[in-house]
Amino acid sequence: MKRAPDIVASIARHVQSDIATFNEADQRSGLAAWLARWWNELPDDMTDDQAREYLGLTREQNLVVV
Repeated sequence: MKRAPDIVASIARHVQSDIATFNEADQRSGLAAWLARWWNELPDDMTDDQAREYLGLTREQNLVVV
């Protein structure tokens, strides 16, 4: 499912943060990245609004300043 850019960015930050919790060998092998992506995957039936609430994204963070 294609997600909004703010949700994708938030998930990417969570994945990078989780990867850092693994030891160096697991990071080098790719296991850390695989598990972090799997752990942070959102259900396909979750709406973007539900995902924002789950990820703790506030409405102000989603506004684009023109």
